[in-house]
Amino acid sequence: MITLSIQSKPAAVFVNDFRVTSAPTARDLLAVLGEPSNVYDGAVPAPAGHRNNQIYIYNELGLTFNEHHHARLVQGISCWFETDDPEYRFTPSSDFAGHLLFDGEPMPLGGDIRDFMTASPLVFGGGFAGGWQHNFEGFGIFVRSRGHKLPSGRRSKVHRVVSVAVSWPHDPWAAAPSTPSDHGDR
Repeated sequence: MITLSIQSKPAAVFVNDFRVTSAPTARDLLAVLGEPSNVYDGAVPAPAGHRNNQIYIYNELGLTFNEHHHARLVQGISCWFETDDPEYRFTPSSDFAGHLLFDGEPMPLGGDIRDFMTASPLVFGGGFAGGWQHNFEGFGIFVRSRGHKLPSGRRSKVHRVVSVAVSWPHDPWAAAPSTPSDHGDR
């Protein structure tokens, strides 16, 4: 089981016991999460001599993480909920079933966005088009919500949490790492 813990003071993200304070390599997260179910590199191939961002998909965990195409550093990690109505090709096939903590407080796994925001010790801004955001010390948490699909094909006005994405400090144009990472701590 995976625990994703976001800590605002001092700023860090923990994937189980692995502490992230700036962008780790994919190898670092693979050591924690194991091999992904799939790696998605976009619908359109990258031009010759280039590569697309790589999205590592963990179907059984309900998780993905995104590796930047140039820096080859992980930009962030996402938990997915209500995966039976996928919005993207890289949506895992199962809902996140681990533990999600904000400043030590357990968060609901999906459900009504109002309940999620009430439970959160962190204050989110936005709400436009179902997106809610909280930023702190170079980290960002982005919560996406949408209404469930009605028999008419339209969506309910009552929004539910469909994903929680967490990003950490990173320079997407830094030199790609050639040695073991010093970005995360075990």
